[in-house]
Amino acid sequence: MQSSSETRSRILKALSAARSLPRPELPNDVLIVSSPDAVAAAKVLYVGLLSAGSRASLVGPTEASVLIMPYREFPKVIIYALSQKDNRAVRAAEEAAILGSDVYFVAPPIHEVLEARISRYENVRRVEVPPEAPLMTMIFASLIWSPKPLGTRASRVQAELEALDGAVEWTEESYRDLIAEVSALQGFLAFYTPSVEPGARYLCQASGACHGALPLEELQRLSGEVAVLMETTAESHDYMDLELLASSRGLRLIKVLFNTDPLTAGVYSALFGALASGRVI
Repeated sequence: MQSSSETRSRILKALSAARSLPRPELPNDVLIVSSPDAVAAAKVLYVGLLSAGSRASLVGPTEASVLIMPYREFPKVIIYALSQKDNRAVRAAEEAAILGSDVYFVAPPIHEVLEARISRYENVRRVEVPPEAPLMTMIFASLIWSPKPLGTRASRVQAELEALDGAVEWTEESYRDLIAEVSALQGFLAFYTPSVEPGARYLCQASGACHGALPLEELQRLSGEVAVLMETTAESHDYMDLELLASSRGLRLIKVLFNTDPLTAGVYSALFGALASGRVI
C-alpha cells in the first residue's frame, strides 16, 4: 500500500496525463467497447454521453465483434483495454475498422504484435495512455472527453470539472473515516448503483481484500458478509428496501454516499477506491 501523500501525487499525475491525451470526436451514436478490467473508465464516458442526450452502448469486445457490429453501423467506436495482451479488444478494433467505423483504441502500450495489427488500419486512431496508473488516467480522460450535460446540470458539472485538481483533497477530507474503515477490512464485497460502478470496480481491482464488485440489486442474495455500498444521493432511495433486508440478514453494511452529479460521481468514487486501497492503478 502506498502512503497517502504518494497516492495523492500519483492521482494528480494521472490527471495531468489525461489532460494531455487527444480528444476523440464523439457523434450522437457511439459504441463503447471495453474489456472487463477497463470498464471503470468506459462507464464514465458512457454516463457522460447519456447525460448529454447522446445514444451510446457499452459492451464487451466479443459481444461487439460477434453480435453487434456485423448488424449495425456505428460512425465511431471507442475501445478501452488495459492488458498488454488483450487479443479480444484488438480483434474488436479490427472488425470495426473493416466495417468502416472510425475507431479510437484507448489503452496503455500493448504487445508489439498487437500494436502492429491495429496499425494496419488508417481508420484506427491509437490513443496511447502512459503505463503509469493507466486505469486512473483513462477514468479522468473519460470525464474530460464527455460532452456537457443537458439542462440546468451543465453549470454544476462545469464547476466540478474546473475543481478536479482539488478533488483528491476534497475526497480525502470528506470520506476520511470511511477510507480508514474500508482500508482496514480483511475481506468484503463492493456493491454499486449505476453511476458509481467505476468506483466499485476500481476498488476491487486495487484492493486485495475485495472479493468482487456487484450491482446493488445482488445484495439481497447475501447474508453474513461485509458489504461496501457505493451510492449517489440521486440513486440511493431506490435501494433502501434492499439495504433494510440485508441488515436484517446480518450483513455489515458500510455505506459510501456521493452527493455529486451522476456524471462526475464515477470519478469521485474511483478516487475513493484509490484512497481506500492505497493503490493508483
